[in-house]
Amino acid sequence: MKIISKKPLEYVKAVRNAVSESDIILLDNSFPCILECNELRFGTLNDGSIQEYISTLEQIIEITSESEIIFLIREIYQQVINSYNITRRVLNWERNRIDTTILNAYLTIYSSLIFTYNNHIYKPDDLRTYETITKNLWDIDDTFNLRKVNHKDDGFADGKLVAAAVYEATKGRKTSIITTDGDIGRLLIPTKKLDREKIVVYKRLDSGIYINTY
Repeated sequence: MKIISKKPLEYVKAVRNAVSESDIILLDNSFPCILECNELRFGTLNDGSIQEYISTLEQIIEITSESEIIFLIREIYQQVINSYNITRRVLNWERNRIDTTILNAYLTIYSSLIFTYNNHIYKPDDLRTYETITKNLWDIDDTFNLRKVNHKDDGFADGKLVAAAVYEATKGRKTSIITTDGDIGRLLIPTKKLDREKIVVYKRLDSGIYINTY
């Protein structure tokens, strides 16, 4: 287990590490929704922290644009859009406290991230095999309730993300998942050990981002 600082710019380091160590990277909706979930919830957001998020987003856009191995499944991409819409509404509450120019800059760069991600939607080489893996995971989750209840209405995004990783692993590709969601690890447990050995999960916890190879 490798502990990394939880500061936003450390997320960039995690993605860069994944690029250098992986054949394919699958992103969960792990960032930039952290702004919405953390600082806004506790009222600690300020001009400086927004600037840091802007810098992080700029670098993520650059890395993603230059990489041919970073992907999001379509359901995760929709979650990113939903997070943007939520963040935009919540940030409107902060306009009397935080520089409006900075808030607008953040929302602009966030929308640019969405535009960039649109060109990185995951498409498996063999859709039928991918769908079979997804259905198997669905059946296992339905039987053993591996995921949390509040994730049941997301179009099985977690399962499709794991299915993509397992599918790529069966093709011999080392796959990295970047996520904030503990359900990803629970869904990986019933997969074949050989497949799990080719999958790395970068997961952000309160103590930082850790890298755990299954």
